[in-house]
Amino acid sequence: IALLLGFFEGKKDLNLNKFNLNNLNVLVWYPFIQNANTYQELMNSGNLSLIANKEIKNELQNMQKSYERIKFIENEMQQDYESYLYDPYFSTADLNTNLKNYSQQLNNEKLNSKEELEIDPSEVVTLLNNRKYKNGLVLASYNSDLLKVEYQSMIVRAQRLIELIDNESNK
Repeated sequence: IALLLGFFEGKKDLNLNKFNLNNLNVLVWYPFIQNANTYQELMNSGNLSLIANKEIKNELQNMQKSYERIKFIENEMQQDYESYLYDPYFSTADLNTNLKNYSQQLNNEKLNSKEELEIDPSEVVTLLNNRKYKNGLVLASYNSDLLKVEYQSMIVRAQRLIELIDNESNK
């Protein structure tokens, strides 16, 4: 996203292939999918009370709250992407050509000058002049930063939870 915003702000020389690669990397994202079967079973069955250690219970519940925050942020991101990024992009760009170019770049296939021209410069210029699209990238960056904070917090919580469980099982 930072590289794309650099193109918008004129800080980076425009390279159509780099723009296409990075743009599609932003547009294609996968939501976090929580596997909470065991947690839900503990909650629904009332068996959470079998865990005597209050710290472990609290960490499990805090972990669930982190999952809920992530889901909230991702829902916001999805709405932002649909409004600010997908609509302008799909009404401007030739997705078929751009995906072929993207795939070639991901597979490190040699791009010749003809293939480089497959990315229509006028489409890129139209996107670069679209304030709505730029604002969508700014929102995507902001929300991605929020997600990183949540993921980092979850890692710390998970490590703490593992430590608590290990200490409890060693008693």
